[in-house]
Amino acid sequence: MDMSNVRKNKTAITDKWRHTTVKRILTNPIYIGKCVQNKTRKISYKSKRIIALSEDEYTITENHHEPIIDEITFNSVQKIFENHSNLKRGTDDPLLKSLLYCSHCHNKLYIVKKQDKYKDNVTIRRYVKCATASRKISNKTCYNQYINYKVLEQQVLDKISEVLEQYLNSTAFNDKKAIEKLVENSNTFAKLEKQDEQIKIEIDILSKKLKTLYSDRLNGIIEEQDYIEFSNSLVAQRKTLETTEKEIENEMKDFDIVEKNEMMRNEMKNLFRKVLNNKDYTKEILQQLVNKIEIDKDKNVFIHFAFKELNYCGGYINAE
Repeated sequence: MDMSNVRKNKTAITDKWRHTTVKRILTNPIYIGKCVQNKTRKISYKSKRIIALSEDEYTITENHHEPIIDEITFNSVQKIFENHSNLKRGTDDPLLKSLLYCSHCHNKLYIVKKQDKYKDNVTIRRYVKCATASRKISNKTCYNQYINYKVLEQQVLDKISEVLEQYLNSTAFNDKKAIEKLVENSNTFAKLEKQDEQIKIEIDILSKKLKTLYSDRLNGIIEEQDYIEFSNSLVAQRKTLETTEKEIENEMKDFDIVEKNEMMRNEMKNLFRKVLNNKDYTKEILQQLVNKIEIDKDKNVFIHFAFKELNYCGGYINAE
Protein backbone atom coordinates (compact mmCIF):
# COMPACT_ATOMS: atom_id res chain seq x y z
CA MET A 1 0.00 0.00 0.00
CA ASP A 2 1.32 3.44 -0.95
CA MET A 3 1.83 5.34 2.32
CA SER A 4 3.33 8.48 0.76
CA ASN A 5 0.13 10.46 1.24
CA VAL A 6 -0.62 9.19 4.74
CA ARG A 7 -0.79 11.75 7.53
CA LYS A 8 0.78 10.41 10.75
CA ASN A 9 -0.28 12.29 13.84
CA LYS A 10 0.24 9.87 16.73
CA THR A 11 2.98 10.53 19.29
CA ALA A 12 3.58 9.35 22.87
CA ILE A 13 1.91 12.54 24.11
CA THR A 14 -0.99 12.77 21.64
CA ASP A 15 -1.90 9.14 22.31
CA LYS A 16 -2.93 10.22 25.84
CA TRP A 17 -3.76 13.93 25.47
CA ARG A 18 -6.42 14.09 22.78
CA HIS A 19 -8.51 17.22 22.14
CA THR A 20 -11.57 15.56 23.69
CA THR A 21 -9.60 14.77 26.86
CA VAL A 22 -8.40 18.37 27.18
CA LYS A 23 -11.90 19.77 26.60
CA ARG A 24 -13.38 17.42 29.20
CA ILE A 25 -10.86 18.71 31.78
CA LEU A 26 -11.44 22.39 30.90
CA THR A 27 -15.23 22.08 31.23
CA ASN A 28 -15.33 19.99 34.43
CA PRO A 29 -16.63 22.08 37.39
CA ILE A 30 -14.87 19.78 39.86
CA TYR A 31 -11.77 21.97 39.43
CA ILE A 32 -13.58 24.96 40.98
CA GLY A 33 -14.76 22.99 44.02
CA LYS A 34 -18.16 21.80 42.74
CA CYS A 35 -19.34 18.20 42.97
CA VAL A 36 -21.80 17.21 40.23
CA GLN A 37 -23.75 13.99 40.77
CA ASN A 38 -26.86 12.27 39.44
CA LYS A 39 -25.81 12.66 35.78
CA THR A 40 -27.12 9.22 34.83
CA ARG A 41 -29.53 6.60 36.08
CA LYS A 42 -30.59 3.04 35.31
CA ILE A 43 -33.91 2.47 33.54
CA SER A 44 -34.85 -0.04 36.26
CA TYR A 45 -33.18 -2.32 38.77
CA LYS A 46 -33.75 -5.22 36.33
CA SER A 47 -31.85 -3.54 33.50
CA LYS A 48 -28.18 -2.63 33.12
CA ARG A 49 -28.98 0.10 30.59
CA ILE A 50 -28.03 3.62 31.72
CA ILE A 51 -29.48 6.87 30.35
CA ALA A 52 -28.12 10.42 30.62
CA LEU A 53 -30.18 12.93 32.58
CA SER A 54 -30.73 16.59 31.68
CA GLU A 55 -28.69 19.26 33.48
CA ASP A 56 -31.66 20.46 35.53
CA GLU A 57 -31.78 16.98 37.16
CA TYR A 58 -28.12 17.08 38.29
CA THR A 59 -27.30 17.24 42.00
CA ILE A 60 -24.68 20.00 42.46
CA THR A 61 -22.84 20.56 45.75
CA GLU A 62 -21.09 23.95 45.98
CA ASN A 63 -17.78 24.28 47.89
CA HIS A 64 -17.50 20.52 48.13
CA HIS A 65 -13.70 20.67 48.21
CA GLU A 66 -10.78 23.06 47.79
CA PRO A 67 -10.79 24.50 44.21
CA ILE A 68 -7.75 24.13 41.98
CA ILE A 69 -8.52 27.16 39.79
CA ASP A 70 -10.58 30.29 40.46
CA GLU A 71 -14.15 30.60 39.16
CA ILE A 72 -13.43 33.72 37.03
CA THR A 73 -10.81 31.85 34.98
CA PHE A 74 -13.10 28.82 34.64
CA ASN A 75 -16.04 30.95 33.43
CA SER A 76 -13.79 32.73 30.91
CA VAL A 77 -12.85 29.36 29.39
CA GLN A 78 -16.54 28.32 29.18
CA LYS A 79 -17.28 31.60 27.37
CA ILE A 80 -14.60 30.82 24.79
CA PHE A 81 -16.14 27.38 24.15
CA GLU A 82 -19.61 28.91 23.85
CA ASN A 83 -18.48 31.55 21.35
CA HIS A 84 -16.67 28.90 19.31
CA SER A 85 -19.81 26.74 19.23
CA ASN A 86 -21.97 29.69 18.10
CA LEU A 87 -19.46 30.51 15.38
CA LYS A 88 -19.65 26.97 14.04
CA ARG A 89 -23.44 27.01 14.05
CA GLY A 90 -23.46 30.27 12.11
CA THR A 91 -21.62 28.87 9.07
CA ASP A 92 -23.39 27.69 5.93
CA ASP A 93 -24.69 24.14 5.85
CA PRO A 94 -23.74 22.22 2.65
CA LEU A 95 -26.16 19.53 1.47
CA LEU A 96 -23.77 16.56 1.82
CA LYS A 97 -22.11 17.68 5.04
CA SER A 98 -23.55 15.01 7.36
CA LEU A 99 -23.19 12.15 4.84
CA LEU A 100 -19.49 12.27 3.92
CA TYR A 101 -17.11 9.63 5.33
CA CYS A 102 -13.56 8.45 4.63
CA SER A 103 -13.32 4.94 3.13
CA HIS A 104 -10.06 4.24 4.97
CA CYS A 105 -10.44 5.45 8.58
CA HIS A 106 -14.29 5.65 8.45
CA ASN A 107 -14.09 9.06 10.13
CA LYS A 108 -16.12 12.07 9.00
CA LEU A 109 -14.97 14.11 6.03
CA TYR A 110 -15.29 17.82 6.70
CA ILE A 111 -15.65 20.83 4.41
CA VAL A 112 -13.24 23.77 4.49
CA LYS A 113 -13.20 27.10 2.66
CA LYS A 114 -10.15 28.22 0.71
CA GLN A 115 -9.37 31.44 -1.16
CA ASP A 116 -8.09 30.72 -4.66
CA LYS A 117 -6.35 33.77 -6.08
CA TYR A 118 -5.71 34.20 -9.79
CA LYS A 119 -4.18 37.57 -10.75
CA ASP A 120 -6.46 40.12 -9.08
CA ASN A 121 -9.48 37.84 -8.73
CA VAL A 122 -10.12 35.99 -5.47
CA THR A 123 -12.55 33.05 -5.50
CA ILE A 124 -13.69 31.29 -2.33
CA ARG A 125 -14.14 27.57 -2.88
CA ARG A 126 -15.06 24.70 -0.57
CA TYR A 127 -13.04 21.52 -0.36
CA VAL A 128 -13.60 18.12 1.28
CA LYS A 129 -10.85 16.84 3.60
CA CYS A 130 -10.36 13.87 5.90
CA ALA A 131 -10.81 14.87 9.56
CA THR A 132 -8.34 12.24 10.79
CA ALA A 133 -5.52 13.29 8.45
CA SER A 134 -6.11 16.98 9.16
CA ARG A 135 -5.89 16.76 12.94
CA LYS A 136 -2.66 17.78 14.59
CA ILE A 137 -3.49 15.51 17.51
CA SER A 138 -4.86 12.06 16.74
CA ASN A 139 -4.09 8.42 17.48
CA LYS A 140 -5.03 7.41 13.92
CA THR A 141 -3.35 7.82 10.55
CA CYS A 142 -5.05 8.42 7.22
CA TYR A 143 -4.68 9.86 3.72
CA ASN A 144 -4.90 13.54 2.89
CA GLN A 145 -7.83 14.26 0.59
CA TYR A 146 -8.57 17.51 -1.18
CA ILE A 147 -11.73 17.40 -3.29
CA ASN A 148 -13.65 20.33 -4.77
CA TYR A 149 -16.98 20.22 -2.90
CA LYS A 150 -19.06 21.99 -5.55
CA VAL A 151 -18.01 19.48 -8.22
CA LEU A 152 -18.55 16.56 -5.83
CA GLU A 153 -22.05 17.70 -4.83
CA GLN A 154 -23.20 18.04 -8.44
CA GLN A 155 -21.75 14.64 -9.36
CA VAL A 156 -23.49 12.98 -6.39
CA LEU A 157 -26.88 14.60 -7.12
CA ASP A 158 -26.63 13.64 -10.80
CA LYS A 159 -25.79 10.05 -9.83
CA ILE A 160 -28.72 9.85 -7.40
CA SER A 161 -31.10 11.09 -10.12
CA GLU A 162 -29.64 8.56 -12.57
CA VAL A 163 -30.11 5.67 -10.11
CA LEU A 164 -33.69 6.70 -9.23
CA GLU A 165 -34.64 6.94 -12.90
CA GLN A 166 -32.96 3.62 -13.68
CA TYR A 167 -34.86 1.87 -10.90
CA LEU A 168 -38.28 3.38 -11.72
CA ASN A 169 -37.88 2.42 -15.40
CA SER A 170 -36.71 -1.12 -14.65
CA THR A 171 -38.90 -4.25 -14.80
CA ALA A 172 -38.31 -4.61 -11.06
CA PHE A 173 -40.79 -1.77 -10.58
CA ASN A 174 -43.63 -2.77 -12.87
CA ASP A 175 -46.84 -1.19 -11.53
CA LYS A 176 -49.22 -3.62 -13.28
CA LYS A 177 -47.51 -6.68 -11.83
CA ALA A 178 -47.40 -5.09 -8.39
CA ILE A 179 -51.19 -4.47 -8.46
CA GLU A 180 -51.91 -8.01 -9.71
CA LYS A 181 -49.77 -9.45 -6.92
CA LEU A 182 -51.53 -7.30 -4.31
CA VAL A 183 -54.99 -8.51 -5.52
CA GLU A 184 -53.80 -12.14 -5.51
CA ASN A 185 -52.49 -11.78 -1.96
CA SER A 186 -55.76 -10.19 -0.79
CA ASN A 187 -57.85 -13.08 -2.21
CA THR A 188 -55.59 -15.70 -0.66
CA PHE A 189 -55.66 -13.89 2.68
CA ALA A 190 -59.50 -13.85 2.64
CA LYS A 191 -59.56 -17.64 2.04
CA LEU A 192 -57.15 -18.21 4.92
CA GLU A 193 -59.30 -16.05 7.21
CA LYS A 194 -62.39 -18.15 6.34
CA GLN A 195 -60.51 -21.41 7.01
CA ASP A 196 -59.24 -20.05 10.33
CA GLU A 197 -62.78 -19.11 11.45
CA GLN A 198 -64.11 -22.59 10.52
CA ILE A 199 -61.33 -24.37 12.41
CA LYS A 200 -61.98 -22.26 15.52
CA ILE A 201 -65.67 -23.32 15.40
CA GLU A 202 -64.71 -27.01 15.09
CA ILE A 203 -62.23 -26.75 17.99
CA ASP A 204 -64.93 -25.16 20.14
CA ILE A 205 -67.38 -27.99 19.29
CA LEU A 206 -64.81 -30.67 20.24
CA SER A 207 -64.08 -28.89 23.55
CA LYS A 208 -67.80 -28.89 24.40
CA LYS A 209 -68.06 -32.61 23.54
CA LEU A 210 -65.16 -33.36 25.87
CA LYS A 211 -66.88 -31.49 28.71
CA THR A 212 -70.14 -33.40 28.08
CA LEU A 213 -68.25 -36.70 27.95
CA TYR A 214 -66.55 -35.95 31.25
CA SER A 215 -69.91 -35.07 32.83
CA ASP A 216 -71.42 -38.39 31.56
CA ARG A 217 -68.57 -40.31 33.14
CA LEU A 218 -69.08 -38.58 36.50
CA ASN A 219 -72.82 -39.32 36.36
CA GLY A 220 -72.22 -42.99 35.51
CA ILE A 221 -73.86 -42.72 32.09
CA ILE A 222 -70.79 -44.27 30.37
CA GLU A 223 -68.15 -46.71 31.59
CA GLU A 224 -64.58 -45.60 32.38
CA GLN A 225 -63.15 -47.65 29.50
CA ASP A 226 -65.56 -46.05 27.00
CA TYR A 227 -64.78 -42.58 28.38
CA ILE A 228 -61.02 -43.07 27.87
CA GLU A 229 -61.52 -44.35 24.32
CA PHE A 230 -63.90 -41.53 23.25
CA SER A 231 -61.86 -38.89 25.10
CA ASN A 232 -58.56 -39.86 23.44
CA SER A 233 -60.19 -39.70 20.02
CA LEU A 234 -61.66 -36.23 20.62
CA VAL A 235 -58.37 -34.88 22.05
CA ALA A 236 -56.42 -36.20 19.03
CA GLN A 237 -58.90 -34.50 16.63
CA ARG A 238 -58.63 -31.21 18.55
CA LYS A 239 -54.82 -31.37 18.55
CA THR A 240 -54.77 -31.87 14.77
CA LEU A 241 -57.08 -28.87 14.28
CA GLU A 242 -54.98 -26.70 16.64
CA THR A 243 -51.83 -27.55 14.64
CA THR A 244 -53.60 -26.60 11.37
CA GLU A 245 -54.90 -23.40 13.00
CA LYS A 246 -51.36 -22.38 14.00
CA GLU A 247 -50.05 -23.03 10.47
CA ILE A 248 -52.82 -20.92 8.92
CA GLU A 249 -52.25 -18.03 11.36
CA ASN A 250 -48.49 -18.06 10.60
CA GLU A 251 -49.30 -17.96 6.89
CA MET A 252 -51.66 -15.02 7.50
CA LYS A 253 -48.86 -13.17 9.34
CA ASP A 254 -46.61 -13.68 6.31
CA PHE A 255 -49.25 -12.15 4.04
CA ASP A 256 -49.63 -9.23 6.44
CA ILE A 257 -45.88 -8.59 6.22
CA VAL A 258 -46.02 -8.79 2.40
CA GLU A 259 -48.85 -6.25 2.32
CA LYS A 260 -47.00 -3.86 4.63
CA ASN A 261 -43.86 -4.21 2.52
CA GLU A 262 -45.92 -3.43 -0.58
CA MET A 263 -47.30 -0.30 1.07
CA MET A 264 -43.76 0.79 1.99
CA ARG A 265 -42.67 0.06 -1.56
CA ASN A 266 -45.42 2.31 -2.92
CA GLU A 267 -44.41 5.09 -0.53
CA MET A 268 -40.82 4.66 -1.69
CA LYS A 269 -41.97 4.89 -5.32
CA ASN A 270 -43.84 8.14 -4.62
CA LEU A 271 -40.76 9.61 -2.93
CA PHE A 272 -38.53 8.68 -5.88
CA ARG A 273 -40.91 10.19 -8.42
CA LYS A 274 -41.33 13.37 -6.40
CA VAL A 275 -37.56 13.81 -6.22
CA LEU A 276 -37.11 13.19 -9.94
CA ASN A 277 -39.92 15.56 -10.91
CA ASN A 278 -38.77 18.46 -8.75
CA LYS A 279 -35.02 17.82 -8.60
CA ASP A 280 -35.23 19.64 -5.27
CA TYR A 281 -32.63 17.88 -3.14
CA THR A 282 -32.99 19.11 0.43
CA LYS A 283 -30.98 17.73 3.35
CA GLU A 284 -34.11 15.96 4.62
CA ILE A 285 -34.70 14.17 1.30
CA LEU A 286 -31.05 13.18 0.97
CA GLN A 287 -31.05 11.72 4.47
CA GLN A 288 -34.10 9.64 3.51
CA LEU A 289 -32.40 8.34 0.37
CA VAL A 290 -28.77 7.92 1.49
CA ASN A 291 -27.17 6.34 4.54
CA LYS A 292 -23.65 7.62 3.84
CA ILE A 293 -21.19 8.59 1.10
CA GLU A 294 -17.67 7.16 1.32
CA ILE A 295 -14.66 8.58 -0.55
CA ASP A 296 -11.22 6.97 -0.82
CA LYS A 297 -7.77 8.47 -1.45
CA ASP A 298 -8.18 8.05 -5.24
CA LYS A 299 -11.40 10.12 -5.16
CA ASN A 300 -13.62 7.09 -5.78
CA VAL A 301 -17.06 7.89 -4.37
CA PHE A 302 -19.41 5.18 -3.09
CA ILE A 303 -23.02 6.19 -2.38
CA HIS A 304 -24.67 3.84 0.13
CA PHE A 305 -28.42 4.18 -0.40
CA ALA A 306 -30.96 3.61 2.38
CA PHE A 307 -32.95 1.30 0.06
CA LYS A 308 -31.31 -1.96 -1.02
CA GLU A 309 -33.12 -1.79 -4.37
CA LEU A 310 -31.19 1.37 -5.23
CA ASN A 311 -27.88 -0.17 -4.20
CA TYR A 312 -28.49 -2.90 -6.80
CA CYS A 313 -28.58 -0.15 -9.44
CA GLY A 314 -25.14 1.09 -8.36
CA GLY A 315 -23.83 4.23 -6.70
CA TYR A 316 -20.20 4.59 -7.82
CA ILE A 317 -18.59 7.72 -9.31
CA ASN A 318 -15.11 9.23 -9.50
CA ALA A 319 -14.69 12.82 -8.31
CA GLU A 320 -11.67 13.64 -10.48
